[in-house]
Amino acid sequence: MNGWIGRTLLDCMTAEDIAAAYDKGRITWAEYQAAIDRRKAAEQQEPAPSATLGHRYDYDRQAWTVDGRYVRCGHPETMQCGCYGREHEGEQAPSQRTQAEEVQSLRRLVQGSAALR
Repeated sequence: MNGWIGRTLLDCMTAEDIAAAYDKGRITWAEYQAAIDRRKAAEQQEPAPSATLGHRYDYDRQAWTVDGRYVRCGHPETMQCGCYGREHEGEQAPSQRTQAEEVQSLRRLVQGSAALR
């Protein structure tokens, strides 16, 4: 990968978005072909019961979710980006949580925010 887009993000993108990333030089031809091949293979498989949630983007928290759980961002470790996906990888997305779980998550978010200290 050339650093712009990680494999997890490519797997969340539509075929049109993958083509656009290639057209803009953000991924190589090999990355484009591999992403399209993975997408075709996934479409041929019978979806698992949890796959109904699919890949979604949480615009409030600026993070990707897969099957209702946050996934890590594609930034390099050295970047120390503090992205929500990196800090909350594997946690359930709000639409899949109870109200009490959501309140607890928001409290952790507020307590951990340097801007609010």
